[in-house]
Amino acid sequence: MPTKKKGSRTGIRLFAKLLLQALREMKRNDPLRMAGATAFFTTFALPPILIILFQLFSLFLSQKMVGAELSQFLSDTLGRDAATQLRQITRGFRTIVQHWYTAALGFVFLLFVATTLFTVVRNTLNDIWNIKIKEKAGLLFGLGMRARSIVIIVAAGILFFAGIFIDSFEAIAGNNLDMIWPGGGKFFKGVLDEVISAVIVTTWFILLFRYLADGRPTWKASIAGGVLTGILFSIGQTVLSYLIIHSNIGSIYGKSASFVLILLFVFYSSFILYFGASFIQAYSDAKGTPVFPLRKAVRYRLQEVK
Repeated sequence: MPTKKKGSRTGIRLFAKLLLQALREMKRNDPLRMAGATAFFTTFALPPILIILFQLFSLFLSQKMVGAELSQFLSDTLGRDAATQLRQITRGFRTIVQHWYTAALGFVFLLFVATTLFTVVRNTLNDIWNIKIKEKAGLLFGLGMRARSIVIIVAAGILFFAGIFIDSFEAIAGNNLDMIWPGGGKFFKGVLDEVISAVIVTTWFILLFRYLADGRPTWKASIAGGVLTGILFSIGQTVLSYLIIHSNIGSIYGKSASFVLILLFVFYSSFILYFGASFIQAYSDAKGTPVFPLRKAVRYRLQEVK
C-alpha cells in the first residue's frame, strides 16, 4: 500500500509539472494572438464547413434529418440566436448557386475557405512544436496539406453523426430502463450523453493533434494531449453553453450579440486546443520523444542572442 501511494503521489507531481511546463510553452507563443486569429478565421470558415458537411452527409441521409441535427447541435452549443444567425448565413451561401458551373466553383471556394481555417490551426501547432516547412515545399505539398484538412473536417462529421446513431440506441435503452426503474432512463441518458460527447470530442482532438500539423507526436503524446483537451473542452462547453443561453448579452451588444457569442465560444475552444498542443510538447520533451517533423519539414530551436 505505501508503494502504491508513493507512486500515485509521484504521478500527480509529474502531471502538475507537465501542466506548468505546458503553461510556460503556451505563454511563450502568445496565446491571445493565436486564439484571436483562430476565432477571426472561424467566423468566415464555419458556414462553409457546415455546408460541406450538410452536402456530404445528405448523400447518405435525408436532408431534413441532417439539417435538424446540425441545427439542434448549434442551438445547444451556441444558443438559439447564434444558431439562427449561422443558418441564415449558410442559407445565403447556398442561394448563390444557380447553375452547375457556379455550383462547382462555389464548392471549390467553400473548400478553400474551410481549409484556410485549418491552415491557420496547422501553422499555430507548428509554431508550438517548433516545426517549420522548408522554403521549397512545392505546390503538391500545399495541396496535400489542404487535403489533410478536408479529411479532418470529414472525420469531425463522421464522429458527429456516429454520436447521433448512438443516441438513438440510448433512447431505446432508456425506455426499457424506465420500465424497471421509473425515472432511471432519463438519468441514464443524461449521463451517457455527456460521456459519449466527451469521447467523440476527445477522439477528434487526438486525430487532429496526430495528423494535422507538419510534425508527428507519438500516439501516447497525442492521446495524452487529446484526453486533456477533450476534458477541458467538455467542461468549458457545458459552462459556456449555460452562460450563453441564460445570459442577457443581447442588451449589451444588440443585434451583433449572436456574432459575439460565436467569437467567444471559438476563442475559448481555440485557447483550450493550443493548451493541449503545449501539453503534448511538454509531454514529448519529458519522455524524450520530441515531435518528429514530416518530409519537407524541419525542427528549429529559438535561442536568445546576447
